[in-house]
Amino acid sequence: MATRKANEDGKLYFNAVKQSVNTDHSTIVGWSGTISYKGAQIAIGQQKDIDRPFKGSIDNIRIYNRALSDAEVQQLYTGVDSNTLTVSRTGNGTVTSTPSGINCGPTCSASFAANTAVTLTATPDSTSTFSGWSDTFGECSGTIPVCTVAMSASKTVTATFGGSSPTPTPTPTPTTPPTPPPTPSPTPSTVTNKDFNGDGIGDVLWQNTRTGMVYIYLMNKDGSIQSSGSPATVADLNWKIKDINDYNGDGKSDILWQNTQTGLLYIWFMDGVNIKGSKQVGLVPDNEWQIFK
Repeated sequence: MATRKANEDGKLYFNAVKQSVNTDHSTIVGWSGTISYKGAQIAIGQQKDIDRPFKGSIDNIRIYNRALSDAEVQQLYTGVDSNTLTVSRTGNGTVTSTPSGINCGPTCSASFAANTAVTLTATPDSTSTFSGWSDTFGECSGTIPVCTVAMSASKTVTATFGGSSPTPTPTPTPTTPPTPPPTPSPTPSTVTNKDFNGDGIGDVLWQNTRTGMVYIYLMNKDGSIQSSGSPATVADLNWKIKDINDYNGDGKSDILWQNTQTGLLYIWFMDGVNIKGSKQVGLVPDNEWQIFK
């Protein structure tokens, strides 16, 4: 098989394997591989300077007005048909395919060989959750984020992503007790020694398990309380403190929260007993994943 177009490279194939490429836009003059070359020219139809007619048989001739790609030549030789899979996406998230081809995001449609099993995986972004699949052929449904489609025909699958999960809302003007409580709450959930004001001395973080109020003791070297205050009250008790660390590199400890129902992660950037900023950082809905300490 030879493919050729004016002002493009000439190409010669044997059994769908490319044997020669000619770049000077003239006759293909040689090749390597499984066939040999004796210097004769090959033509289809009448050509006056060729006096040796082809005495074999040709069972299939196709003429195109463009040069075919190597993949197109291979498909013609093998007779493999393809079908198109299209993903329609609603909401914030990404759908990818195995075998590769779809990354929706940017690429939401791809062709696959007929009857190929294509697995789609839906991944919500940090502000959403996966709500479910839908289609018109009964293969993709439910909220499991993985679906397999048999490419017996061209098909369309819809992936729906839901809205964001709630975030902890700091109290705009938290009420600070005039003096530190003389004794801790009878059932504090967490007591962690960290440095919230960057003075090099560990401080004490409290949370009331009934009200959700967060309270901090800023400590002196001698173990006395330098000052104290409540940055906020988080009334939704599904939010749990998961880690205390310096996440912005300012030398002061910050507080990492996770919602045990939705898996949403949230950081309070601290300055002493005050929240100077906050940020939603991710979504891990699988509760089997735990933060390593």
